[in-house]
Amino acid sequence: MAYCKVTNGQADYYTLGLLRREHPEVNELDEITTEVMAQYDVYPVIEDEQPEFDQDTECLEEQYDFVTQEWHKVWVVMEKSQEELAERAIEQAKLDRRQTEEQGVVWEHWYFDTTQDSQARHSGAVTAISQGMRDGGVWKCAEVVDGKLHTVFVELTNAELLEVSTVIHDWVQDCFMAEANTVMKIEAGDLTASFYAELELITG
Repeated sequence: MAYCKVTNGQADYYTLGLLRREHPEVNELDEITTEVMAQYDVYPVIEDEQPEFDQDTECLEEQYDFVTQEWHKVWVVMEKSQEELAERAIEQAKLDRRQTEEQGVVWEHWYFDTTQDSQARHSGAVTAISQGMRDGGVWKCAEVVDGKLHTVFVELTNAELLEVSTVIHDWVQDCFMAEANTVMKIEAGDLTASFYAELELITG
């Protein structure tokens, strides 16, 4: 059961827990009846079913209406403001970039992971090479067999690993540039701007 508290004709969300904390004397009662609650301007609320709405362009706002001697929580479908639509579009561009950035890259016929952890490992390897601490070795990646990825360990020279790291670096930078271009267009008022469209323009 939901409840509301009415102050100067304005109903707001409320709970019996709040009633007990704000008015400890009610804890001495065997039962908190609707009559008792009414003494504190607290009333049961009938919650109406949420209507269907377009989450991309609309939002729901709740309000309390007094209908046929009962308080109802009703839902009002509201059009999102231009700012709200822009915020959602920018957040979507960020999500699209992150998912795309981490989908991996292919070098030769090997598939290399591009999660943030893997990017950090490649950065560490590049640093080790520059400091003369690495002289070849194996690297964990994957290959496609019968349409499925299978983990393999391949021997990579320093030169080869630098090539792989460059491919990963360029891919990540392309993803961030696509996000930046998308956000710039959204902030300029173009809510149709798409991360994937911008990435296609960059990578061809």
